[in-house]
Amino acid sequence: MFKIEKGIPVAQRITGKSKYPFAEMNIGDSFFVPCEEGMSKGTRSRLSIAAAKNKHIMLCTVRKVAGGFRVWRIA
Repeated sequence: MFKIEKGIPVAQRITGKSKYPFAEMNIGDSFFVPCEEGMSKGTRSRLSIAAAKNKHIMLCTVRKVAGGFRVWRIA
């Protein structure tokens, strides 16, 4: 069970520079993330999460392609 609390202000967002170039992308642009040896299977999930965090300014899709993953800005 979770306790409901009132009057607690929203914490400030911690921002940092993204290692992915979402901010510079235009619709139709894409970038490739190579799948290197030892890279975890969660790479696509992390890319999808990173893309989802930017959904207020854009819409992206992630696909597995030969040698890695490609992220497209689609809107």
